[in-house]
Amino acid sequence: MSATRDDTDDGDLRLLKALAHTPSVAPFRGTDRYDVHACLGEGGFGVVYEVEDRSTSRRLALKTLKPQRSGFEANIRRLKREFRSVADLVHSNLVGLHELSSHGTRWFFTMDLVRGCDFRQYVRAGDVLDEPRLRGAIAQLVDGVAALHQAGVLHRDLKPSNVLVDADGHVVILDFGLAGDDIDPGLYAAGTPSFMSPEQLAGRVATPASDWYSVGVMLHEALTGTVPSAERDVLATAPVPADLRRLCAALLRVEPSERPTAIEIRAALGRASEPGEPLLGETRFVGRERELLWLREAYASMRDRMTRVVRVTGEPGVGKSSLLARFRAELPDDAVVLASKCHERESVPFKAFDGVVDLLVAHLKSHSRGELLAVLPHDIELATQLFPVLGELDAVRELRRGAVPADPAELRARSFRALKELVASLAASRPLVIVIDDLQWGDIDSARLLLAMLAPPQTRMLVVLAYRSDDATASSTLRETLRLLDAAGMIDDTVALGALPGPEARELAALLVGEGAAAKTIAAHGEGHPLFMLELARGVARREALDEIPNLIDMLWRRVDRLAPQARALVETVAIAGGPLPHAVCCTAAGIGDAAVDVVR
Repeated sequence: MSATRDDTDDGDLRLLKALAHTPSVAPFRGTDRYDVHACLGEGGFGVVYEVEDRSTSRRLALKTLKPQRSGFEANIRRLKREFRSVADLVHSNLVGLHELSSHGTRWFFTMDLVRGCDFRQYVRAGDVLDEPRLRGAIAQLVDGVAALHQAGVLHRDLKPSNVLVDADGHVVILDFGLAGDDIDPGLYAAGTPSFMSPEQLAGRVATPASDWYSVGVMLHEALTGTVPSAERDVLATAPVPADLRRLCAALLRVEPSERPTAIEIRAALGRASEPGEPLLGETRFVGRERELLWLREAYASMRDRMTRVVRVTGEPGVGKSSLLARFRAELPDDAVVLASKCHERESVPFKAFDGVVDLLVAHLKSHSRGELLAVLPHDIELATQLFPVLGELDAVRELRRGAVPADPAELRARSFRALKELVASLAASRPLVIVIDDLQWGDIDSARLLLAMLAPPQTRMLVVLAYRSDDATASSTLRETLRLLDAAGMIDDTVALGALPGPEARELAALLVGEGAAAKTIAAHGEGHPLFMLELARGVARREALDEIPNLIDMLWRRVDRLAPQARALVETVAIAGGPLPHAVCCTAAGIGDAAVDVVR
């Protein structure tokens, strides 16, 4: 399934006529924001449509779930995972994802509409290989996969139909249904068998080398017209370029550790990696010992003081998420950690708890039926009205005893109580930690659920709430959330992150670009702010001369100065506004089209 369609009107007409007679493809309904123009295709659990966003008059691709009697709850979680795994990644060779939404029982997300053909069709005209096309396309494919890996994400399902090429030869990777940065046992053997690595077929954990094996299969098919076969070695006798044959053979090695890395692949293609590129893609964490100590003490005191609530605040980019990730990595293996974040580009109920409940379901799926029945409280089946993914648990479905209350207030109160009792049951036997990051993007319903979870009788757990300090007054939702928590006396400690001290700033700079003059300049100009230092390090990677740039503002201004006129107009409009603007208002005020938005992102 792809986010594209044939460029010809005749192709569109044939597609629509064919899909009109396909019972499994239902028309998309449930929201007035999008006009549906075509059904582009379907996969195992989803359908993709071409739509027009009425608020922006922009054509997009919209992916939603197929109506199913069974497995629908699991597919909701899978759809959300697909969006969240790469929503924040911006790269020219990765499809851009826009918004995740729910409207009643409909769950869907929007993304760029890519018009083109799949990878194999682009590089082969029938049985004839187009070598120049292949070299250009495979290089872009490698760049896109490397960008995923640098962000800590595996694709797990690379194949020609998930890699599209437009008329200008621009390669775009899409369909991240199996992608993610965590280890989910359900994904061990998932994928398309003929393009999967040996370790995936054997049900072992995938690694970046697994994705490179899939790239090798795609290269093999491009060179020979067939996928690799154990019966015969087509590659050895095919009349193909020797350098590409060697690269393909290396990518298809059985042992993952023997396959080439992104840098080695680029070298084999005659392309050099940008200086500093591998370092910039890795998570770097230094210092913050005092802040970590506060979090450690809060965790240790849980057993005596029952519920502990700690808030972590700081400017955007100062390192709140990195601090939370380091803290979670230190927690003992027996701790149940439900760590999630609110997303700005999501319109889903209970935003702050949606990811938490998804992780809760994943954790409970490891329990036996008997263990589940022992911890599931009365009324837990009602909570499926607020969080449908709870219905993924067979034991929850079995507990459905009667009609749903007609009074929304009663439904909510009983659902809140059931969720609180479920969490308390888990916390009675194992340490429980709930982490909610980017609370500034939350909603008031989440605040009310949080209050219900923290209210007496208290549960032995640690709750960590992280948010941008400047949004504590600027965001009305966050302001009300904090007011409710403070009024109830529920926040115990505040961890405020500031700039890194001098020695730690110098250590971070050295990790980003290596020891030397550049690191000293970055440490001096970055003001101890991790995001500022990272931007300066990116300047080093782009070979910008730091000795000619007195500060970060000058570096950013040079970047703005290089923008095309429309993209620059957009930046100027947002700067003048001094705060977020609705998409359509922003484009209208700047007098630009949507393409400029993609450039600035």
